Amino acid sequence: MYSNFELKNCNWLNKPNKVLFQGTSESECTIFPESKSDFWKRTYYDPELIHDNGHFLYTTIPNNENVTIESKVIINPKNQFDQGGLMIRLDSENWIKFGLEIVDLKPKL
Repeated sequence: MYSNFELKNCNWLNKPNKVLFQGTSESECTIFPESKSDFWKRTYYDPELIHDNGHFLYTTIPNNENVTIESKVIINPKNQFDQGGLMIRLDSENWIKFGLEIVDLKPKL
């Protein structure tokens, strides 16, 4: 069972230059993302956009483990397509991200 684990003990894929841990047992973090960082695959754009340089704080969970993920995400968007959320990732080809993204000045799920 994975519950109440400490974010500061998780691993980074593409660690940002600036991140702050705070809260009880450092259970909260603020990420200051690098410009043009994202996870994005096989779009309808021409030329095709492919990015695998977003910031991802993660822990590994065994395949046979049942988990429930609960999180609170607060974003302070400054630009079109700014986003924050959760990601489940097997590898660079198999992942899903979900959260809030700013499109045309409106938050979208």
